[in-house]
Amino acid sequence: MRLHRIGMIGAALAGMTTLAACGSSSSGNATATTAAGGAAKPAITIGAFSFSESEVLAYVYADALKADGFSVNVKPSLGQREVVEPALDSGQISMVPEYLGNYLVYLNPKVGVLTVDQTYSTLQPLVAAKGLTLGAYSRAADADAVAVTQANATKYGLKSISDLSKVASGWTFGGPAECQARITCYAGLKQFYGLDFKGFKALDDDGPITRSALKNGDVQAARIFSSDADIASDHFVVLADPKDFQGAGNVVPVLRKAVATPEALNVVNKVSAALTTADLVQFNTDVGTNHDDATAVASDFVKAHNL
Repeated sequence: MRLHRIGMIGAALAGMTTLAACGSSSSGNATATTAAGGAAKPAITIGAFSFSESEVLAYVYADALKADGFSVNVKPSLGQREVVEPALDSGQISMVPEYLGNYLVYLNPKVGVLTVDQTYSTLQPLVAAKGLTLGAYSRAADADAVAVTQANATKYGLKSISDLSKVASGWTFGGPAECQARITCYAGLKQFYGLDFKGFKALDDDGPITRSALKNGDVQAARIFSSDADIASDHFVVLADPKDFQGAGNVVPVLRKAVATPEALNVVNKVSAALTTADLVQFNTDVGTNHDDATAVASDFVKAHNL
């Protein structure tokens, strides 16, 4: 899935200093609980990025952990990775549902194109060095994607990102501000595909501003998420990425080692195994489009899958 490079440091610091004041939903007291056998279970605080899919995922993992007797707090909508990951590193939160490819690029911007399994294995020593542990990755995936309108796809014969070479010099590309410098986004379009757009326009994170700009022609191509529930209804076309430069979008839980007990990992791994890409699309439909409550959507999913 899923900060502004200009002023990123200031935004990150602001996010860190106000993290404790962010809205949170408690699934139990922020203290360790004790299992029937007498072993203490660590309290877990799960953070979420500032988009609905991440928020639902955080509540799904939280509800499953709560059902197993853990004390869990959720801090939703903390911001982008540049805020959330430092919070995880510092212990202000103790878990976050991440996305394999973008997380790896965040930790190592020079990494090359990798398969899902290669991405996971490359991540493991990097997170271990930070005092973190990876849970099992899920088959559910939400990757970055490049979209154009159906009208432009038809007019210019656009099927893959490579085809944008016909039009890029006269087009403006849109996406969240951090996209401009990310190798999995605008910067990667030039490096991997040789695309030189007329310009870049900073928008939101695949939200209403991005969709409106693409539909109205303020930008002609844009970064969206592959699990966006509105792709078809907005008449967008996601262009194929034959070079796979955008990375694996598989969901993966990342935990601080202090809370990554065998029992906690067993629970989060069961959640990861139950999730599918179709579930992510449904989460986005329910919360992002229909404006259902994220906690209710998560609770229904956990109950339906006996988690």
